[in-house]
Amino acid sequence: MYLETHAHEWRQSGIDRTLIDLNLLSLDETEIAEWYFQYLPSTARRNDGRVRDGYLRAYKEPLKGGWGIKGYNPTDWNRGPELRCFKPNSPRIGSDGKPIKYDLPKNSSFDPIFPKVSYAIASLIFRSAGLNFLELTQKYAPHELVMGIVDENECSWFWLAVLDNPIIPISIAEGGKKALSLLSIGRCAIAVTSITTWREFKGSKKLHPWLALFAPQRNFYLTFDQDEKPKTKKAVNLQSLKLGTTLTKSGASKVRRISWSGTSKGIDDFIYLLQNKYGERYCQKIIRKCYQNARNYLKFDKSQQLPGKIKSVNKKYLELADIAEAALAKLLIVKSAKGTGKTEIVTDLVATDQRNGIATINLVHLERLAREAGIRLGLPYRTEKGTVSLRNALGYSLCLDSFTPDNSVPFHPEHWSDAGLIMDEFTQSLGHLAFGSTELKKYRKLVLATLGQKLADCWANNKPIRLLDADANVESVELIYELIQLYSDREITRDELEDNTFTLVNEYKSELGKLYFYDEPSPKQIRADLVAQMKQQKNLFIVTSAQKPESSDGTINLEELAKKHYLPSEILRIDSTTTGDPTHPAFNINGDRLKELIYLGNYQIIIASPTICTGISIDEVDGYFDAVFSFQSGNLTPNSVRQQLVRLRDFLVPRYLWCPKIGQGFIGSASTNPIELLTDQKGEAKLGLQLLGSKAAEQLIESNVCPLTKYWSVVGAIANREKYYYREILLYQLEEEGWQIITRFPHDDDALQRAWEERKEIRAESVRSENTTVATAHELSHTDASLLERKRNLSAAQQAQLDKYKLQQKYSIAEITPELVAAERKKLYSALRLRFWLTKGREYLERSDRELLEKTQERNNGSFFIPDFNQKISISKVKLLELLNLERFERRETQWSNNSPELIELKQFVGLDLVRFNQILGCGIAITDSPITVVQKIFKQIGKKLPYQKNSRNGNKRLRIYGAATSKFNLDAVETEILENWSSYYLYKYTGETDFAA
Repeated sequence: MYLETHAHEWRQSGIDRTLIDLNLLSLDETEIAEWYFQYLPSTARRNDGRVRDGYLRAYKEPLKGGWGIKGYNPTDWNRGPELRCFKPNSPRIGSDGKPIKYDLPKNSSFDPIFPKVSYAIASLIFRSAGLNFLELTQKYAPHELVMGIVDENECSWFWLAVLDNPIIPISIAEGGKKALSLLSIGRCAIAVTSITTWREFKGSKKLHPWLALFAPQRNFYLTFDQDEKPKTKKAVNLQSLKLGTTLTKSGASKVRRISWSGTSKGIDDFIYLLQNKYGERYCQKIIRKCYQNARNYLKFDKSQQLPGKIKSVNKKYLELADIAEAALAKLLIVKSAKGTGKTEIVTDLVATDQRNGIATINLVHLERLAREAGIRLGLPYRTEKGTVSLRNALGYSLCLDSFTPDNSVPFHPEHWSDAGLIMDEFTQSLGHLAFGSTELKKYRKLVLATLGQKLADCWANNKPIRLLDADANVESVELIYELIQLYSDREITRDELEDNTFTLVNEYKSELGKLYFYDEPSPKQIRADLVAQMKQQKNLFIVTSAQKPESSDGTINLEELAKKHYLPSEILRIDSTTTGDPTHPAFNINGDRLKELIYLGNYQIIIASPTICTGISIDEVDGYFDAVFSFQSGNLTPNSVRQQLVRLRDFLVPRYLWCPKIGQGFIGSASTNPIELLTDQKGEAKLGLQLLGSKAAEQLIESNVCPLTKYWSVVGAIANREKYYYREILLYQLEEEGWQIITRFPHDDDALQRAWEERKEIRAESVRSENTTVATAHELSHTDASLLERKRNLSAAQQAQLDKYKLQQKYSIAEITPELVAAERKKLYSALRLRFWLTKGREYLERSDRELLEKTQERNNGSFFIPDFNQKISISKVKLLELLNLERFERRETQWSNNSPELIELKQFVGLDLVRFNQILGCGIAITDSPITVVQKIFKQIGKKLPYQKNSRNGNKRLRIYGAATSKFNLDAVETEILENWSSYYLYKYTGETDFAA
């Protein structure tokens, strides 16, 4: 018998009803006590046989109840199943201070669990192994054939038949529920109660004798948890390696380890998710694929294996001799740490190609890198004056944004079919291709097609493809492979791709120094420590993840802080603004120029944004800097943060780092499951297309799923996982990289509070100053603005003028005030635009969205990129908002609270499809949010809020009262003018009824 609460827990692990009925036991205090204390010595009991009080106190909580699982002893089938595992409702606390989730009798050890299996499940498992169920029944239980087999009844001879038939593969799961979950979908599974209880006893290196019985000539699959915590992951990988080795020594044919995508920690969570979200058939399909893709246990705990013929070295600097064996390979992959000479050996290869008359196309993700790499490789940049004939002969360097036939310097793959291709930092380049928000997003599919054709041409014409990256990964190489296959004129097999790939992996790690990590929720202590060092006039190198004045720890505000302690001439700020300003010392700065400035001793403090995440190395300046400070907000990938920290090659200089626990800028629906991430995107696109009148939305979507879409979902899921565990993953990677991490904790004192208040004041003043600068900038004519937009480099004054002009065009108004600039920084435009489509612009919405789609298809040879399409169109957002009837909350004189029936009803309605509301609207609503919080998050999307008015009493509880929705930007008159002007513009555009044109 079992309690419903326990059965519910099992059902949420995807366990079949028949297995619940056969295996779940809800235990009372007497049963638990008999099991817990069965091995106690006589001295542990009083003369009357009662267990002594000390034991009863220690086990007080578990004795209150819980559930257990029985299992067979395969060395003695006649004994019948016995209780093997117990999960208390209220666990006791172990010596490590953590609750003991699964418990065992005092003075005993855990044994593997061979649970009861129903006839229905047994027949499914036997048939999948190619065994005849009736013949097996005739062999092991002929009397049951006579009596008749009932699916729900126990197949008591199941494990004996498994033991006798090594053709049946066995999965080993961590925990009884996980094993039963696998059994429920037809996978034979044995449970061990933890990742270490596969051993004969604690400390033993031998396999548990019960498992050893089943090992000979059998395939095993390890299905241990996929924990995101790096330390736990490392422990699981280690135990998997040990178990796999021990099983192999015991005669197992193969041992592989299962992995799955997403946040599901355990295999039972993953199965339950698939069953409930996609159905039983889809669940079986995905689990089957997981088993097919299972990796050898020896390789699982290492970094994912790159394809091709692999050569591993461990060298501080690479040499040409290291890739001598790659002479005949069509594709060369070099994975080597920063500063180990990747670019140098490729430079030699390019020089050789040039002597042999082979041109080279160098493709990167940033224009600055394209220019610098071109200089190193002896290649002109794409727009370099007077180099047309040189480009035609040698090839040239360019960034992905320019890699199309439609560019000002068009790239036609057919004109360069005999040229080789280099992609330095190729994982970042492909990431930019999938996620970049620059001009590239207008032509993303066209750039993809151009890249695919160039790769295919190289492959067909035996011209070299060279991919370099310190963090080369399987996902990026797989995209390269898929593009070669897709754009080739003939079929290219996987074997052909791998046989012609040479991969050099340099395992060298620099001897890194000390890194002080600040374990605090906000960067208070690190800010105070920075100020203290500034006061001492230390030479500091500061890297940060932001630039804008609204970012407290961005380059602009850190520069203002530095000015309180240094002369302006002693501070060098490097970000996208200063590197593009011809009047600034950081203009067009590169590594050599930066080192030159340091040699001259001009600067005591350098503040840099992600502009120098890649491409700039600062070496040969040992002893100049006293410290490196790193302020991270969570928007950069852990890899980019690590790159920032090693830009300065002097590793004796201590690093000081703060980052948040959770990152920001999640991809798509924020899922960590690539299947789910892509499915959500396709669902959103389908809804949008249907609302725009498409009668073949599903076919249109499927026709636009391409290798880049799949890459987007896989890499996006990985990025989301890194965001959820941002701090933990970053610190783990830094430790693995070789940093000596020292944790610093905050000390709440006057200096810390002063530094924190100063931080707020500097930010407020910077924002005010910047807003005023833009609002009071000289107004540009349309002609002057066009001239400035075509210029690549602008002074600060010119940038302010252009920013003002863009705001005038964006909002269709002439007067730009500091208040409007401030609102723009708080995302006024996107909120006001959505409000416009929901209200005054509703009649023009479908037509406008259709035009966006058509324009995208026109630019990209008739195709579109699904995630971009979802970001551009507004019809889906508006349709969802219309379902909520928000107008009722905008009526004057109305008051609202968490007790308002309309708000409660709205929360319940949103909760019915919470994932879709969050994905399409970007609300970030949590299931635990109050009704007021839910409506506030929704109104925020259109730039409104319910203003707080007063407190009220509801019995003993305080109740906050809110008024009717108003603008959150407090620019009612300006907002009304903007909406009216937009309305006039679209009226004129689509009907010609007025003479207004924005």
